[in-house]
Formats: sequence, structure tokens, C-alpha cells
Amino acid sequence: MVRLINVQTKKVVQSRVTDKNGRYLFTLEPGKYILEVQKSGFAFPSSLLSGVQSDGRKLDIYHGEEITVNEDDTDITPNIPLDPSGVTKTPKRIIWEKRLRILQHAISIIGIVTTLAALYINPSALIAGFLVIHIVIFVGFIRYVKPKKPKQWGIVYEEHTKKPIGKAVARLFTKKYNKLVATQVTDNKGRYAFLVGPNEYYVTYDKTGYGEQTSSSIQIEDEKEGIISKDIGLDKK
Repeated sequence: MVRLINVQTKKVVQSRVTDKNGRYLFTLEPGKYILEVQKSGFAFPSSLLSGVQSDGRKLDIYHGEEITVNEDDTDITPNIPLDPSGVTKTPKRIIWEKRLRILQHAISIIGIVTTLAALYINPSALIAGFLVIHIVIFVGFIRYVKPKKPKQWGIVYEEHTKKPIGKAVARLFTKKYNKLVATQVTDNKGRYAFLVGPNEYYVTYDKTGYGEQTSSSIQIEDEKEGIISKDIGLDKK
């Protein structure tokens, strides 16, 4: 959520929810404004990019400064970096959260099936309304919560036997600021992949009973969407 605040009145003038690509736009009357950003799990303004004016190909980095809007340029769309808040999650917590998402998915399906059965047994507008609500929630979950599946996978495997390692934790960082971007847990086939934008990254891999590994630098040039999916072997302790 991005909020636009008038500097003189201290009141929220407009607010926007960014799209799936993080984009937003404000069209304004001339004046002086500041932006505030709220996103669960993230902190604003960024301390990692404090004082930085550009981050890779992203220019006009915003840190909470006052913005002056004149009659010649009434649109503002500065790039706003956010820092992940809190400590790095442990592998157990990451796995637990993944299982919770699977449970939420299953409950959504059960809700639809149960409501559909109730509608068949006792047709009514009320039950039909509940069915529509269940379907909307389920579609929203699939579209916005469940991650998009990549076209290719990287495999985490045991170095000597070449067998895939399930429930290994892969963490993606930006190279320049060592900022944690995303975390994934490999499936039972050892698969993982990160969908990313243009930047320079590296990935760390760890699992209890195995030595930790860090990938070499990975440069992504694709403007729209790149995939990080390196095969990596872990040595058993």
C-alpha cells in the first residue's frame, strides 16, 4: 500500500495498491507531497539503500523525501525500495509455512466441494452466494498467494550419490547489498527456482546434516522476468 500525503495539511490525499509487478501511479495537483509505504514483512524507508540514487537499472530511488509537483509534471512514480523486516527464518519455520499454505489450499477446495453439495441437496440463493464467495477466495489464493510455477527447475542433490535432496532451503540475495529477496524449500525431487527481475544475485543452500553452499554471482539481464535455477551439490557431513 502506497499512501500520498500532503506536506502542508499532513492528510492522506490518495492511496494505491501496487499491481503484481509493484507498479503504481499518482496524478496530482501542484504541491508538495511525501510517500509512505506499508507492506507486511517489509520496512520503509530502506536502510540498505539509504542515500543511494540508483539500484542497478532502477533510477530515482525514493527514501521518504519531500516531492514537489508542478504544473508541467503532475505524475509521480519514484522507485521505492523496501527492506525485509525481522530475522532470517529457520528451515523448520519455512517448511511449516509451506505446509500451512498447502493446508489452506486443501481447506479452500473442501469448502467449495461442501458448498456445492449443499447447493445440490438444498438449492437456495443464500447457498449459491456462499459458493460464489468460496470460488472467488480460491481464485484469489491461486492468483495472488500461490507462486507461479517456473518453466525450468534447479536441482539440489547429494554430491556423491547424485540423489535429490528434499526440504533443502535455498535463499536468494542481491549481490550488491546482500539483501535477502526470497526463500524456497526444495520439493521431494530437490527442485527449486526463483523468478526474478534484472539484477545481480547469489543463492545460499543449506540442509541439516549437509554443508552449506553459496553459488557464484548470477547476472540477470531480462527486463521482464528471469529464472534462477542452478543445479547444486551438497556434501554430507
